[in-house]
Amino acid sequence: ELIKADFGAIEDLSKAIGLDSAYAEAYYQRALSLYHLKEYRNAIIDFNKAIQFNPQYADAYYYRGLTRGLLNEVNPACVDFIKAAALGNKEAVDFLEDCK
Repeated sequence: ELIKADFGAIEDLSKAIGLDSAYAEAYYQRALSLYHLKEYRNAIIDFNKAIQFNPQYADAYYYRGLTRGLLNEVNPACVDFIKAAALGNKEAVDFLEDCK
């Protein structure tokens, strides 16, 4: 069920992005769907866009960090967790211990 919902969400969010190419929330939501589908490289591209249009997007940094971690990109993941924590994402704080 989740996969089916994610495919539908990706389609809808792509339409929203087509209407407003600077819509940070749509990029973030589409990235989450891609993340759930294990399309990690594509998810990172969309997390990057969400952050580009909203540099204070703590959750986008956090999930980009998780995604980078799954791709064994440890240093970039830590940079994202540090930024996410600094912006107030509580979950990111749990990963900071691993970034020393």
